[in-house]
Amino acid sequence: MAGKKPLPASTPALKTELAAVTDVAVAMNDAMLQARTVLSGLKDLTEHISMVVDMMATARDPEAERPHRLLLTAAEVGNVLGMSESTVWRRTGDGSLPKPVRLGGATRWRWTDIKDAVARLRSEGGDAEDLAGRPEEDRPSSRKDRGHRT
Repeated sequence: MAGKKPLPASTPALKTELAAVTDVAVAMNDAMLQARTVLSGLKDLTEHISMVVDMMATARDPEAERPHRLLLTAAEVGNVLGMSESTVWRRTGDGSLPKPVRLGGATRWRWTDIKDAVARLRSEGGDAEDLAGRPEEDRPSSRKDRGHRT
């Protein structure tokens, strides 16, 4: 058995060295367990962050009732206010609704202007029905009722 050292006899120094090695092994094992716990927590955190990012990407606008566009056609203004397109034009003409803007050949109302007009009307004690004019049941239902000859 050339090259192999014989095991030293049991001495207090050997016991101390063995205890130190055991303490290091236990500390390393504890550190590995803590690292696994941290990595598991990081994995959970990463999944949670990913879920929150997905939710934020698909979240609705906080002003959910707002139309998807900031410039509206007469038909869209009518849908928002519960009136016909012709009533939108009539109310624009009489000043009840704000004037539209012209963009090339297109006529559009700013969403903020419509929202402000409704807010102004509400502050004066009215509502969107006041903008729309007479209730449906008070409107003439035929050409004859409107004074036209048939």
